[in-house]
Amino acid sequence: MNKTESVILHLGFPKTATTTFQHTVFPSIPGIEYLGIPPDVFAEVTRKLIQQNDNEFDQNLPEVSREFWSLVKGDSQTLMVSEEKFLSAFNKWGIHDPVVTAKRLRQVIVFERPQVSVKVIFLIRSQPDLFLSYYAQDYRHGFSEYPMKDLLKEGLSDSKSHFLFRTFHFENIVNELNK
Repeated sequence: MNKTESVILHLGFPKTATTTFQHTVFPSIPGIEYLGIPPDVFAEVTRKLIQQNDNEFDQNLPEVSREFWSLVKGDSQTLMVSEEKFLSAFNKWGIHDPVVTAKRLRQVIVFERPQVSVKVIFLIRSQPDLFLSYYAQDYRHGFSEYPMKDLLKEGLSDSKSHFLFRTFHFENIVNELNK
């Protein structure tokens, strides 16, 4: 069993230089065991956090927690995990609620090791720049034919089910992680 006493979670957000940090900054921090990209060691854990309904997740929590901790190979006291899909409201597994995912991630970490301290960092970007970057990427890849003004009007309204609303309301995620 490793000696991990604290876990630092870098949760993105997408489009905030996450890949640069994952490839160059995080692997070079001394004294931590870094798990993240490369390789995408969390694909299956991430899928389970995002895709499962509440009953499935609750039932599978012990297994998902064991799976998460099985990825830790070293004996460092500090583990760093970096995965932007945790907070992206839209990804290859569909639309999900980043607040629920953040809550589930904390449950996965402390289920097997309740004594572990969990610290969270995430980078943000000005919301207009972030929105334009999302829109440009989706439009370029053919995911959106929606006129930008309509997407903005719908996505940033009070429609809590829209993925843009969930992505751009950072305070909801921070509040959940601070519980």
